[in-house]
Amino acid sequence: YSVPCVFSSEQLRYPKPDGSICLEKKFVGEGVKLDCAGGFGAVMMVTATFGMVAATRAVDKLVAGARRPSERVKPAVATPDQA
Repeated sequence: YSVPCVFSSEQLRYPKPDGSICLEKKFVGEGVKLDCAGGFGAVMMVTATFGMVAATRAVDKLVAGARRPSERVKPAVATPDQA
């Protein structure tokens, strides 16, 4: 589908029962959710950065005229009597 996306290639770090972290998912227990409340979290600086990068990509596509040809705005052409 050629859908652009924003992602991180950073290695995930999983919570361990003692409060430390590890790089292997095997420490994640049954029924543990890796959400904002008890796992990965959602630090504002991280989510904001992803949002700003996504917005930049969208604006870049608009500026570059990446719309479908049928949706492109045709530039207005001035006729001699409009000058």
